[in-house]
Amino acid sequence: MQQEKKENLEKEKNALAKEREELEVAEGLAEEVEDIKWNVCGKIPVQMYVTDFELCTLFSNLLSNGVEACKKVEKSKRFINIDIKRTEEQLVIEVENSVAEIVPIETLGKITTKADKKNHGLGIKNILEVVEKSKGQILFENDEQAFRTRIVLDLQ
Repeated sequence: MQQEKKENLEKEKNALAKEREELEVAEGLAEEVEDIKWNVCGKIPVQMYVTDFELCTLFSNLLSNGVEACKKVEKSKRFINIDIKRTEEQLVIEVENSVAEIVPIETLGKITTKADKKNHGLGIKNILEVVEKSKGQILFENDEQAFRTRIVLDLQ
């Protein structure tokens, strides 16, 4: 019983540390969004199978990747569209952002274009982990102008 309490406390401590890191990323993003046209539509239901922390992980990584891609695009063509839809049983999250070039889908989560390879390239892996854990579905698509991610999560 005591060991179980210790393990739960350690899990909560680790989750809070990771959440703090996510907030630092979000604060950094806020400074970089001035030249990006944002379009956000929808709302997230209160009751879901996915935890708040997992939702934050999804959005933090999706938006961080989107902002990073937009920085490589001419300022007048930068955009991020977020569309959140709900059916009776599912939540559909669609994020689309401008890109400077086609992103090879097969390399997602495997390589990073950043110099610090050790501390980068984890965003897609984190997204895939959350989707897999929640038995959801994910689809990546892109062309010369945009990269699109579509995530479907069960609400129950």
